[in-house]
Order: sequence, then C-alpha cells, then structure tokens
Amino acid sequence: MKTFGALLLAILINQTAGAAERLTKKQIVTHHFDGLIIDERKAGTTRLENIEFDLMSGVSKKIDTCSEVNNLNSNNVAHFEFYRFRTLQMACKAVDLYVSAKNANKSSFPKQLSVSWLKSIPANTAPFLSREEFNLRKNKSVDDYYSKGTVSVDNDKFKLLTTTDEIYFTVLARGDFSNNGIEDILIQTDWASREASGVHADLVILSQNSQKSPTYISWRFNQI
Repeated sequence: MKTFGALLLAILINQTAGAAERLTKKQIVTHHFDGLIIDERKAGTTRLENIEFDLMSGVSKKIDTCSEVNNLNSNNVAHFEFYRFRTLQMACKAVDLYVSAKNANKSSFPKQLSVSWLKSIPANTAPFLSREEFNLRKNKSVDDYYSKGTVSVDNDKFKLLTTTDEIYFTVLARGDFSNNGIEDILIQTDWASREASGVHADLVILSQNSQKSPTYISWRFNQI
C-alpha cells in the first residue's frame, strides 16, 4: 500500500506540474483595433481602413498601412489630431508585438483578470506626465499610489477614477512577448484630467516570472 500511495502521489505531482507548464496560446482582443486589418503571418504588414489625418499644412492625408503611420513625422500632424495619431501608432506597434510574440509554456497571471489584480500591478503602468511623477510612483502598486481611487472593470477594460484623474487600462493581448516561455500581458493605458482638457496614453508589457513574484513592467512605448 505504501508503494501504491507513493506512486499515486508521484502521478498527481507530475500532472500538476504538467498543468503549470501547459502551452498557453497567445491571444489578441481584436475589437480594440478598429480600422486595422491584422495579418498574423508577418509583423509590419497591418493595413488600415478609412484612416485620415489633418496635417499642419492644412491638407488631409489618407493612410493605408501601419508602415505609413511609422513614416509620418508627428510634427506634421495637426495639433488637435495628435492624440488620435499617437494612439494609432501604439495600435500598430501592439499588433507587431503580438504577431512577433509566441505561445507561452506557462503563465503566472490569473486567467480572469480582476479588480484586485489591477490594484496589485505597478502604479507606473499608468501614463506618466513627468519624470518627477514617475519617480513618485516607483515601487508602488496601483492600490498604494491611488489608494483613494475607485476601480471598475468591464470585460478587458479597467477604469480608475480619482478626484482629479480618469485612467483606463485596456488589455490588448496576451502571449510570450519577452521570449522566455512565460506569458506576458500587453496593455494600453489612457489618462485624462477631470479638471482640464489634458490627455495622454501609453503602451506597456507586464511580466511576472512566477505566481509568488511581483508583476513588473518589462517594456513600454513611452520612454522615461
């Protein structure tokens, strides 16, 4: 009986380990990419539908591919179009990151992302407006830094409200972006002032090496 019990325990341990290492297929939330025709076969091939921007010169420019977006100097885009242009740049980059990502061997993230999960991630996941603000948030979670804020979630989009800010965290894709076999999460973050007309956005990759280790930012679109 002892031998049988030990064998059964070994089988259960192996099954648990196998579950932890089970392939996690990469996935993209396509409804967050309106106007983009995504070709998953090759990065840099995304086409666009009905995208136009007003330029500083006073003319409108139709853009058909993400390559054209990347080649357009943002200084030539009309000021009132800049935020829309910036978020399109990020969408194109997000697609390229997803296409280049791999399926993961394992994931340390919960399958269903909750409000408590959002509160645990780094506060600097949110867009920052200055180096000073970035430094103030260092080593703090969303819950630490925005302790008086309220968080709600609708499917894959989280909303954080404070007395002065409105911040959105939108899950765009999941997959192995860092090429280490572990699942990462790609998130777009949008900030708007509730007291003025300011807006800002960023794109970040969140990583977590094990279920007991903290979540960290392994890449971001806007550099410090």
